[in-house]
Amino acid sequence: MHCSRIGHILNISLVGRVVSFSGARIYCATKFALEEVSETLAQEVKLLGIKKVTIIEPGAFRTDFSGRSIAFSGQMIADYAETRSKTIEWNQSLEGKQLGAPAKAAAAMIEVVES
Repeated sequence: MHCSRIGHILNISLVGRVVSFSGARIYCATKFALEEVSETLAQEVKLLGIKKVTIIEPGAFRTDFSGRSIAFSGQMIADYAETRSKTIEWNQSLEGKQLGAPAKAAAAMIEVVES
């Protein structure tokens, strides 16, 4: 197998890695982990000729992430009932009002790669 030994890796994280929010600790933790993996990956692939690994940290996008794509566990822990209900309410309030436009983000990512 031949490897071209060039490239630029983009990993999509989340601003929640920097500013986490209640009710999304596991989601935010996975984004934090992705950033650490990206930093290590950058060191590893440098030897292969891949000069850049870029971590993209966008805010909320107008997708159905806060709508039909999101799922909440059917199990309820009484001590977390208030947090859970606020998280669900917050997610529902975002639906269709997110500031980020996916097409603009894709264009910006292409610009990053081409720069």
